[in-house]
Amino acid sequence: MTPDAERTFLLSQGIMNELSPNFIPEEVVKKASALLISAYSFREENTPLFHANMRALEIAQKNGVPVVFSLGTSSLIREK
Repeated sequence: MTPDAERTFLLSQGIMNELSPNFIPEEVVKKASALLISAYSFREENTPLFHANMRALEIAQKNGVPVVFSLGTSSLIREK
């Protein structure tokens, strides 16, 4: 981290954007004490990963599981 509170890192998508909503285990989410989702996973709304996260959010909300967002960078948050 630099003195002006900026940070630099490299993010490689790999195959994560291909995570299908079908792979979200409903029973695991239902029994979780919290669901942590990175804002980076919402970058591209046309990816399976985006829809997988939306499915996890729906399951969590339906079952009273708290949802925590790791907000990532301010530019990503402003964009969405």
